[in-house]
Amino acid sequence: MDAGTVGSAGDDRDRALMARIVARDQQAFAELAERHARVALGLAQRIVRNVSDAEDVVQESFTRLWMFADRWNPGAARFSSWFYRIVTNQAISRLRRRNPESIDAIEEPSDDAPGPDAQLSGREIGAAIASAIGRLPERQRVAIGLCYDNGLSCAEAAEAMGVSIGTMESLLFRARRSLREWLAALSSDLEGG
Repeated sequence: MDAGTVGSAGDDRDRALMARIVARDQQAFAELAERHARVALGLAQRIVRNVSDAEDVVQESFTRLWMFADRWNPGAARFSSWFYRIVTNQAISRLRRRNPESIDAIEEPSDDAPGPDAQLSGREIGAAIASAIGRLPERQRVAIGLCYDNGLSCAEAAEAMGVSIGTMESLLFRARRSLREWLAALSSDLEGG
């Protein structure tokens, strides 16, 4: 998360910029977009798993922000939570509009390791983790992305997804459990190979 968006100073700046955006100040919009674009892109990319689609999601989200700025209620939600909820909803909508891919159409990840008994490099471990995260159900993937990739607290992530803190904790618990099981199976396959 950008240093400018963290803490009460970031919240205060976002509030001031949003007040100017409601009055149609394009300079304030540009500054707010610059403050939140990187995190929004990372969040969208985690959900749609495609850079081009993620960029479209972020552009659509900023367009919605501009059009509906007056709908944000500063007393009900922090700006970042409200905006990341827009990004999340746009990404999920885009994902649902896609034509579902046949399982046969999905490329198998390449395995450059010399053999199953060889130790995986850091990059291969990262690819295995990314693949495992990609297998998670949509809401669990979003929860993991908000908390671990974007550094939001459980409460902030729950607010961004529009769910209770208990639901967020449950999503994270189930996601972590699935990831542990899948990665443990991968590890035992490599050791037993």
